[in-house]
Amino acid sequence: IDRIVDDDELIRGILRSRLERAGVSVVTAASGEEALGMIEVMRVGVLVLDLHMPGQSGLDLAEFVRLFGAHLSGVPILIFTSATLTAETQEVANRHNAEVFLKPDGLPALLQGTIELADPVNQLLRMEGLDGRRAPSGSRDTSNDGSPRSPKWRAPAGQVETQAGTRLSTSRFSL
Repeated sequence: IDRIVDDDELIRGILRSRLERAGVSVVTAASGEEALGMIEVMRVGVLVLDLHMPGQSGLDLAEFVRLFGAHLSGVPILIFTSATLTAETQEVANRHNAEVFLKPDGLPALLQGTIELADPVNQLLRMEGLDGRRAPSGSRDTSNDGSPRSPKWRAPAGQVETQAGTRLSTSRFSL
């Protein structure tokens, strides 16, 4: 199941409609907080995030997923935004192995990338590390020396502050 997180209902609808016509199962969320509540209990194949949303941004959600979502550490993250990309934003996206697509011109490439990443065979290859993609930095599935870490790594209870300074409640979301 692919997760689309965007505060713009029209964008969510367009992405959902086009991806479902291509045979991709899609679930949408209007905010990062709503998405966290859903991905805690669902298998996710691809995350498509808006960069700027009220509350938690797409980069905040990407950071949280990479740091505290052991079962999501290898999930591809695609960011679809109309925002002008700064060097800092691009660096954060790169650090979390997130690809950035600009609205509206990047829509065809985003759709194609999402369809390819959502393919069950590609997902299996990714899980086995056979797809040639680099592991997301900040993921908790390996340590700095490449040795495996516990797949049951959990966020501490309470609140966590992301590098962007956003405070996230982890009491509900122990991924």
